[in-house]
Amino acid sequence: MKHLLPITFLLSALTFQTAFSQEWHFGPAASYVNTNIKVKSDSEKTEWRGVSGFQIGGFAGYDFIDYIGLQSGILFAMTGYEANNGVVYKQTAYTLAKEKTRLFNLMFPLYVIGKIPIGDFSINLEAGPQFYAGLAGRTTVTTIKEEEYTYSNIFDESLDRFNCDIHFGLGFQYTGARLTFGYNLGVYNVVAKEYKNDIDAKLSGFVVTFAYMF
Repeated sequence: MKHLLPITFLLSALTFQTAFSQEWHFGPAASYVNTNIKVKSDSEKTEWRGVSGFQIGGFAGYDFIDYIGLQSGILFAMTGYEANNGVVYKQTAYTLAKEKTRLFNLMFPLYVIGKIPIGDFSINLEAGPQFYAGLAGRTTVTTIKEEEYTYSNIFDESLDRFNCDIHFGLGFQYTGARLTFGYNLGVYNVVAKEYKNDIDAKLSGFVVTFAYMF
C-alpha cells in the first residue's frame, strides 16, 4: 500500500507528459495555388479569372499539446489574375484586350493547427492569417491585334505592396509527410492607397500544399 501512491504519481506524470508534450517541428513546403481577384467599383462587381502559381519555402511548428499547435514560416509566392476585357494603362485604352498579372511576394503565414491522431496517421485542421510583402509584379496586356505591352512596376502604380488573407485548410499527415487542401480568403483591399476610396479589390484562391515536418 505504501508503494501505491508513488506508483500512481509516476503513472499520472507519464500520462500528463505524453498528452501535453511540447515539441518543435521544421520542414520544407511547396504549394500549387490558383488565385483570382474580385473587384468592386461604383456598386459594380467583377471577378477576374484565376491563374496558376506556386509557393515554396519552409515552416516551423510548435505543438503545445499532442492535438493543438502553432505553425509559421516564410515562403516565396507567385500569384496573379487574368481578364479578357477593355483595360486601361497609363491613360491608354486597349479594347478587347487580354490582361495577365503576375505578383511575386514573400509570404508569412501564422496558423493554429488541430490534429485528430489515428496511430501514425492524423487529420489536420488549420486556420490563420497570411501576410504578404510585395517584391515585384508584372502585367502583360495583349490587344486584339496581338500587340503586347508589358508593365513591370504594378506595385508602384496600382497595387499595395502589403496584403493579408485568411487561410483555411484540411490536411492529412502520415508520420512527417503532410498533404493539405485549403482556401485563402482575401480580406485586405490590395489597390494602392490613392484608389482605396473608389475601388475595393481582394485576392483569393485555392491552394494544395505538400510539406514534410521533421
